[in-house]
Amino acid sequence: MKRRFILLTCFAAVAVATAAAFAFDAPLRVVDLRSFFHGEPPKAPPPDKLAIVTTVAGVAPDAQIEDFLRALAQAIKSRDGTAVLPRLSGDYTIDDLPTDRKPSALFLQAVGAVPGPTEMIVTAIARQNDVRTATVEMRYAGVARLRSFRFDAAGKLVWSDWFVLQTKELGS
Repeated sequence: MKRRFILLTCFAAVAVATAAAFAFDAPLRVVDLRSFFHGEPPKAPPPDKLAIVTTVAGVAPDAQIEDFLRALAQAIKSRDGTAVLPRLSGDYTIDDLPTDRKPSALFLQAVGAVPGPTEMIVTAIARQNDVRTATVEMRYAGVARLRSFRFDAAGKLVWSDWFVLQTKELGS
């Protein structure tokens, strides 16, 4: 009898809480179980120094590209990418991103998670119509990687391979 009373009380509490949420037009928040139990993924520690942005000799400097890279370096240093969001194009895409995901949200997550480079060196800028693609050497502690950043006519980022999306199959 006592057990039934406890179960009915718990059920009533859940029902009242649900009804209250809908009665006051509270925003419905959807949380996946992983985030519910484990919280948001932790941010990586910030780099010790702000990345230096330069352009190699022989390549005409592009102020919009350099400004974007400096803003990205500052975002990585502070682990807060909100200042870079206005520099993303409305058409910004990420390879292999599921259609139900927002590219800008994943960009913010990447800013908080990827290791910070020590240098960003623009090694080439290719122009095709109004689109500019910058090849950037991202230097990390002892490692250099070439990355591409594609910008529209307004200087906003349209695409990049700065980070890649990795998915894991459940049960594997």
